[in-house]
Amino acid sequence: MAEEIVKTYFDTGKEKLIFDAIFSTQHDTSLNITEHPIQTGADIADHAYEEASRLNFDIGMSDVMESYFSGQFHDNTSRSVSAYKKLRELQKQRVPITVVTRLGTYNNMMVETISTTDDNKTTYGLRATVTLKQIFVVSVTTVKVSQRPQKSNQTNEGDQKVIKADEGFLFSLFK
Repeated sequence: MAEEIVKTYFDTGKEKLIFDAIFSTQHDTSLNITEHPIQTGADIADHAYEEASRLNFDIGMSDVMESYFSGQFHDNTSRSVSAYKKLRELQKQRVPITVVTRLGTYNNMMVETISTTDDNKTTYGLRATVTLKQIFVVSVTTVKVSQRPQKSNQTNEGDQKVIKADEGFLFSLFK
């Protein structure tokens, strides 16, 4: 049985972006582990946390090829310029995207950097290094600790009289 080849693409929720070439993909994941001593018997997992994932893509776009999807990257006079502008748009709008690669699916990724050189070799194309970084999205809930109110009509708030501040030695020097 032949395995399905997974295409690498960026999913914005509105469209899937498939580039003509992906020369390399670097997947960076790391775990931040404490350097402090841990008491014997403590839950070791509490002393390490996962850092945000990073993906680095070396991508290529050609002005002479047709798009994988009809109409994709045809917003400008060339497909390469259109692809670059699309990446910049995702970066400027801070749109979280899903990135699907052969090694895994990464949710909530944002375009951190786009690095490209425009020279005589890329006149009719684009070669760029795109770095995406994962953002952590969490849901927060408020938990009421007690049914009793924190303050009642009988709460003693103490003596609340205004007391004049002590005019110390420094105050007397500036009179």
